Order: sequence, then structure tokens, then C-alpha cells
Amino acid sequence: MSLMGLSSLLILASNYIDFSETNPRESRYSILDLGVGLYPNKINDSGTVVGIMVGNRMGTEAFVWREETGKSALTPESDSLSFANDISETGLVVGHIGKKDGESRAYSWMSLNTEFDFTPFDSGQSVAYAVNSYGHMAGQFGESAHSNYEAFRYDPEDGIRSLGTLGGNLSQASGLNDSGEVVGWSVTKDRNTRAFRWNEEHGMVDLGTLGGNRSLANAINRDGTIVGQSETAEGKTQAALFEENEVRRLPSLGGTWSLASDINEVGVIVGQAEAPRTALPAFAQRAFEIGSRFILSGFPRDKALAIVWEGNTPNDLNQLIPKEAGWDSLSAATGLNDKGQIVGFGRKNGHIHGFLLTPSEYEKTEDTLVVSINTDFLSAN
Repeated sequence: MSLMGLSSLLILASNYIDFSETNPRESRYSILDLGVGLYPNKINDSGTVVGIMVGNRMGTEAFVWREETGKSALTPESDSLSFANDISETGLVVGHIGKKDGESRAYSWMSLNTEFDFTPFDSGQSVAYAVNSYGHMAGQFGESAHSNYEAFRYDPEDGIRSLGTLGGNLSQASGLNDSGEVVGWSVTKDRNTRAFRWNEEHGMVDLGTLGGNRSLANAINRDGTIVGQSETAEGKTQAALFEENEVRRLPSLGGTWSLASDINEVGVIVGQAEAPRTALPAFAQRAFEIGSRFILSGFPRDKALAIVWEGNTPNDLNQLIPKEAGWDSLSAATGLNDKGQIVGFGRKNGHIHGFLLTPSEYEKTEDTLVVSINTDFLSAN
């Protein structure tokens, strides 16, 4: 085929690509720009956001954001990197600090105090990924950077407990609820990766898959509903809901992959999904495939979209914010609270920014959630 003929077919093919929005935009959320270089992880019901920021002289630094004070860095040792992974309703933040040589240590601190406060580990490698309202922490630990890692749960009264594995040499705790149940992933004896639930009664239990070999659990709510992702029999990764003796696929936006990051107490789920691919007539698709080897920039590329599931319905959050907000795209939703506020990150003016979405019908109240916890363990070692 001549280049002229190829160009004609490419132009013809491009006419079949619909660049308009697939659905009318419905502004269900207001959006707040938390700042450039911010990757929020979680938000509690008080609206306090935690995560990491990049691009400063430290490299990677934990942050806490509050409406009253804005963004504050959570200060590690001078030669360390820091990461904030979760926050409880009482304002207890967990994460880890890491030396540039690879050493890391799980830490917790109160969001109103930006100095690091407490670690349950005296030595070894550790990361805290989750915390509940009673000061329980969960994550992963090992004797050294080169050793095997196992999931752990820390209880202020009983100390550190290793949760073991599903027969392999690795496991990680990713989520924790107020009942003390832990979810995460573990390598099995046949070297597959499986989502697990751990509780006092049954220990670590394999949650299964959507037909493939791999699955991961990311979060669990008070009712014990678990979300994450799983490989299907066809080898695709899909957002999954892990229920009693069943793994259910969450509907996607039409792309080839999706994942669920968090779930709140009323069952709303957030995560990320591949954008749907535009269907082309066969001859135009052929031209696109040939031409894509020569011309890439003229056609839309697949991208990740921030997504919210309400009931069994997936919604692209890009379609639920005001069009005039000025964002290029919302790429991932990483956490939400029981008031329906969602945090995540996306692109604005070509750069990564953190965002906070607030439902349009949301009205602030003076109500505060007060949970009594043992605070003795908050003092520094």
C-alpha cells in the first residue's frame, strides 16, 4: 500500500473515532485540587487525607491534608523517605519510613502531630498498610531486606502477631477493619498469589479467584465485605468482590482490566479501570492497525480512569465532575469515607495532582465520631 493510500485510510479510520463524551456529564461531585505531585491514599470521616508527595528534595515524603491547615509534611529522620498509607477515624496514621539504602520501618503517628511517634518493630524490615479505630496496625515484616516477608497484625495490648502464609514464602496484609479482621495476599505452595482473609477464629483463608491463578484483597469494611482484584480464566485482571464462598466480578467500563482499591461502610467501592476502546468498522480497524506502526500520536491511547461502583453500577468519575474544573483526567480513586468523599490522583495541565471529591448533596455537620482507644502505645519508643 502506498503512503498516500495509507494516509487516506488513516484519515477515514479517524473519522470513526468518537472523541465526544459517551454520556452527558452529570456534576455529582465538586473537586478540590490538593496539589501537584501528591498521591493521596486514604481519607477518614473527618476529611483528613494522607498519602505521599514526590518531587521535593526528600524524594518521597508522607503528607497529611486537613481543610483547616492544608498540606503538612510528616517529618521523618533527615536522611529518610516517608510514606503514609492509611488513617483511622481517630486520626492515627500508619505507614513507614525508608532509608535510601532500602531499609524500612513501620511507623504510626497522630495526624495533628507531624513528628514520627511510634514503631512496634525494633529491627528488621516492615511496612504498615492499614490501621483501625482501636490502634491495630497491619502490614508486612521480615528479618532483613533480603528475607521472606509475612503479614502481621499489631495489637496495642498483645503486640505483634505473624499471620503466616498460604503455604508459600510471602504474604502481605493490606486492609483491616474494626473487628480486627485482616485481608491481603499470600503466595501459595504452588507459587500462585491469592487473596486472603484472616480472623481469630479461622486464621488465614484463601478467598479464591475469578478462574485464574491470582487474586489480591485490598480492603474490608465493618460488615466483612472485601474488595480487590482477580485474574480471570482468560488471564485478564478484573475488580472483584469477595463474599462468603464466592468471588464476584465487578462490572468494568469496557476496557480489559480494572481493580477495586477501597470500600466504605455502606458498600460504595472505588478504584481504577481501563478506558473503553472505541469500536471501528473492520476496514477502518485494519487501517488503524497498519498505520499505528507509523503514526501513533494522531489516535487516542488507552488510559486508566478513576471509577466508583454504587450497587453494581460502575461510573467514570471524569463524567461526574464539572466540565469547567480543568482536569485532563482523573486516573485513580484510591480511598473514600462514609460520607462519600473520594481521594485519588489524576492529571491537570499535564502534571500529576491529588484530588478530593465531595458529593454535591453533602452538607457539613458538627457531628464528630469519638472512639475511645488506649493511647499508651502512641508514645515514642
